[in-house]
Amino acid sequence: LERPELTLYTLVLPAVVLILAVPFWVWLAGKTSKKTSMAVGVAIAFTGYLGFFLNPTDNFAIIIAAIGLTGLGAAAIAVMFWAMLPDTVEYGEAKIGVRAEAKTFGLVEESKNTMPLHRFYIADLDKVTNTLSPEESAHCIRTLRHRAGDLIELVDGKGVLYQAEVGNANSKACTLEKITEIKRESMAKPAIHLAIAPTKNLDRMEWMVEKLAEVGIAQVTFVQCQNSERKVLKLDRLERKVVSALKQSKNLWKTQLNPLLPFSEFMQSVDSGSNNFLCAVRDGLPLLQQKVSQTDCIILIGPEGDFSLQEIELAEAKNFTSVSLGRSVLRTETAGLMACFTAHLYGRPF
Repeated sequence: LERPELTLYTLVLPAVVLILAVPFWVWLAGKTSKKTSMAVGVAIAFTGYLGFFLNPTDNFAIIIAAIGLTGLGAAAIAVMFWAMLPDTVEYGEAKIGVRAEAKTFGLVEESKNTMPLHRFYIADLDKVTNTLSPEESAHCIRTLRHRAGDLIELVDGKGVLYQAEVGNANSKACTLEKITEIKRESMAKPAIHLAIAPTKNLDRMEWMVEKLAEVGIAQVTFVQCQNSERKVLKLDRLERKVVSALKQSKNLWKTQLNPLLPFSEFMQSVDSGSNNFLCAVRDGLPLLQQKVSQTDCIILIGPEGDFSLQEIELAEAKNFTSVSLGRSVLRTETAGLMACFTAHLYGRPF
């Protein structure tokens, strides 16, 4: 429909209608039958979906009506499915003389296990006594409503994926049982290390590290330059963004965030290399994609006032190659993404 303003209605309205319609379907099933209510609900839901996707007009009222019908029909399907499940057991017993209650309900429960498991981050895993962090415990128990015995996935951010059962379903300290390693992989090579001067607005850095973590950039180090706007940087909020991106992207390696360092100290900590780059805003520089190779690399991104002449000389003394990201003058966080994505695409073998 190309109507982004309808997103909220599409997400909220069906859920509201579904909740409000439950008593109606219970009443209708009592007046007619569960089978009839289910059939009517399916027909209404189908009509709603059909009207939404085949709507030839841009009429707001028709769109809302179609969305409402999907919620109304979905309520019948949700209620009648669970209401008819015990009847299935009774019907089977009457027909064949065997009560297959365990098999019937077990089949339904097993179908839930075929759904993708929720993934949680745990930094230190010893496979014996393990507990999720308070943040991950709250997400697991309060938000996702997991109970004791539920299967979940665990990622340690060091290349290993595990499967485990929820033990004590405590929203502050959820314990884990029966931990099994199911996958292990090496870090993607070449490893990309971004060193960047943080912006004054921390939200821009949060957005950047989230995207870098999704792609799988190995490290991000924050450097304080002569023209830097930010002199102090706390990593707590940035770490939460990285952990969220790690789980969402299904990566097994977590992007490492390093604390803020003076530019000179960072340069002392790195080795000279032919695949290290300083991104600068100057004419006549080669493009990054023309120079990057398939080896580990470090990319320097300066503040919005750019690197000072002394910092450029210090980097070049460490064999950093000055490169350009193109004709546009980019914001700091945009330059960081652009440089890492370029190195990711041009420097990694596929």
